[in-house]
Amino acid sequence: MDLVKTAPDGILDLNEVATTLGVRKRRVYDITNVLDGIHLIRKRSKNLIQWVGSDLDHVAGKAPEQQKLRDELSDLSAMEEALDELIKDCAHQLFELTDDKENAKLAYVTYQDIHSVQAFQEQIVIAIKAPEETKLEVPAPKENCIEVRIKSTKGPIDVYLCEVEQENPGVKTFEDMGTLTSETKSAVPLDEEPREKASSAWEAAVTDSQLEQGAVEQTPREAVNSPTLEVFKKSLRTSHSSLEKMPRRARVTPKERVAQFGKDKFHTDGSVLFCTACSKAVDHIRKQTIVEHIESAKHKQNEKRQREDAETAGPSAALKKQGTVTMPFQSSTVAKDCCDTVTLDFFRMCLKADFPLHKMDLPVVRDFLSKHIKGGSAIPKSDQFYSHLPALFEEEKQRLLNDFEGNFIAVIADETADFQNRPVFNILFQVLKVRPPKHADIPAPQLVKTVCLGKVNHATISQALISCMVEFSIPLERILTFVTDSTSYMVKAWNDVLRNLWLNCVHICCYAHIVALAGNTWRDAFKQVDHFVALMKSLLVNAPACRARFLRYLNEQSVDSPTLPPKPVVTRWNTWFNCVKYHAQHYQLYHGFVEYERTEQGDTTVLRELASLLAVEDLHADLKYIAENCGRLVTALNILESQKRQIHKVYNTVLDLISWLEHLASSTDNAKGSMAAQSTADKLRQYNVKSKQPAIDFLRAVRALDPKQIGAVYTDYETVKPELKLSSECNMEWPVYLGLVKDGFIDVEDPIQFWMAVEDHVPKLAKYAVVLLQLTVNSVGVEKSFSKLGILFSAQHQSLTEENVAGMLQLYFNNPD
Repeated sequence: MDLVKTAPDGILDLNEVATTLGVRKRRVYDITNVLDGIHLIRKRSKNLIQWVGSDLDHVAGKAPEQQKLRDELSDLSAMEEALDELIKDCAHQLFELTDDKENAKLAYVTYQDIHSVQAFQEQIVIAIKAPEETKLEVPAPKENCIEVRIKSTKGPIDVYLCEVEQENPGVKTFEDMGTLTSETKSAVPLDEEPREKASSAWEAAVTDSQLEQGAVEQTPREAVNSPTLEVFKKSLRTSHSSLEKMPRRARVTPKERVAQFGKDKFHTDGSVLFCTACSKAVDHIRKQTIVEHIESAKHKQNEKRQREDAETAGPSAALKKQGTVTMPFQSSTVAKDCCDTVTLDFFRMCLKADFPLHKMDLPVVRDFLSKHIKGGSAIPKSDQFYSHLPALFEEEKQRLLNDFEGNFIAVIADETADFQNRPVFNILFQVLKVRPPKHADIPAPQLVKTVCLGKVNHATISQALISCMVEFSIPLERILTFVTDSTSYMVKAWNDVLRNLWLNCVHICCYAHIVALAGNTWRDAFKQVDHFVALMKSLLVNAPACRARFLRYLNEQSVDSPTLPPKPVVTRWNTWFNCVKYHAQHYQLYHGFVEYERTEQGDTTVLRELASLLAVEDLHADLKYIAENCGRLVTALNILESQKRQIHKVYNTVLDLISWLEHLASSTDNAKGSMAAQSTADKLRQYNVKSKQPAIDFLRAVRALDPKQIGAVYTDYETVKPELKLSSECNMEWPVYLGLVKDGFIDVEDPIQFWMAVEDHVPKLAKYAVVLLQLTVNSVGVEKSFSKLGILFSAQHQSLTEENVAGMLQLYFNNPD
């Protein structure tokens, strides 16, 4: 723009511009094409342009306004950072408050607490005690009625009408007219647990008209398995103050009456008292009622008949006892529960075996289930199967919650597109235990969330991750690593949001993904080889008959144990190099097979192109060169994508690979090979700096936890401490660790086994070391979850909801065979 302002009539020669600015002319053309597209310049010739936009002096005059906007943006950014700090501080305080077990013991309210509130004096106070997730609804008040509705699916609701004594001792008040549980309670502390819980969905309603009549009512939505309900109605007359105060006394239970009068006379199902001889319910509240029943002539007659029947039947005969109407219903649910168990187990099997659910509707499948599987006929068809999914999803979520509780977490995340090109975001957690198993494999990451994003940017990524942490109750300080690819939105999500919340966390860009991308330069350098690999894949992958003929041909050529070539897949790192090694080994046989196919099966475009490539002299030499020299690259990739404990080897593996590639580039006679090796080394060096690999200092420092490397790496604790985020408690134990290594305390290949062996000597340091050495450094797990996602998100599953697909993928991925 400075050049345009100084040019006569705004006319510029692009050759002079490129020379003055020191850039290639193509870059200048990129700029002028954009300016021409928005009608700010006009091309007078190929290399001459003229400014036709607004007066440049007028544009320059807007600089103060732009500076003002920049200052405003800076202030807003500072305010946002301050708010982020406050949110983070609040989150920490909330977690500390809710996670403290001592606080949990004090999470209750007593009658005395309510009585002490001044605002409740001379008021009617209704205290409600309900399970978690209870919903309370207050409709709009009517002229003569105020209504409150409470709904719960996790147990009964207790409603207490509490007395709040007034200052005037002469005034009497009303208290404790009833509760909504299956058992009547008087004014007891609200933290007391009810004696019985209900498994049904409960709904309670309290209105002021009922309050005037002293009535509260509770209705279970389901009759089966619900306890016997009691509805208490007491008249309040015209004024609460005119009533006598009821004495506080706990109601006696049926079980206590059985113990009082004897098990030979009475029994109970928990909520109702039954006379064993009369087979009838007896009111257990009033003792006099029970005494009158025992002394009645009818009872004595039934008791005599009971003794005579017992003498006739003998001592081994079982006595039939009366139960409530719910008991037969409970027995009748046994078959249903068995059927549900078979259905859910069968569904789990289908997911693990990747058995298409729609095939369950085939007559041959239905006949087999009915004939050979007990209860198999009750297994529903595919259209009814999905109603059973929520139970499986909830079961899996509970398993994950139990697994995560009290442990450190590594987060692995990535994004892909489904078959409808919608962005899908998968979040995996790796559990890091202080006492891991002794085998060499690190804990496998677990898929916890699949989110369909509307759009992909750092904001939607951050929101999905934070919501996931809240849903699974993960303390922020227990998140240690965030493993992703190196895309800009992942980096921005970390830098702008997550790093301010996850203070103990390190962001690791997946080195396996980086090396795989760098390795693609070999495909670019050896284009003929890459084309040959693609043609062989096209010939064999989608043609079962051709594959059979290929194996038969290899067998005829005396190839021992003939196999098909590996299938090269872009998302499966190393497969291209393995495929090239296979083709180099079998190259001499390909010409004969291609000619056989063209003669016997007919000529095709693929076969003609293969025949042309096989005639190129350099093809075989290039295949052999890659096969002989790609071993180090393949080995490095295997280490970086391994599920074994390798975090202490990552930094050295990448450095060794770069050194080998640079040596190969300078020593080889193959021009294409030299170019591929040098290009790969250059790309890896770009990703071995802080700006491209934010965890480079962490990966360098974690080597100090390997006793075999400590002598050649670090001995200064102050150098290691900030990178590994070690606590100050480890200061005194670091010299002890160095002494143990120097004295040759133990010699093991796995450093985790070393730390578990010296735990008694350095307990704090050992705890940190064991957890850090389990960390995964690659996103292989999330790539595998995408492979399974492709199966579920196929066209035949379009009828599934996003929630069902996400839940099925979670079960499918987390529970492999």
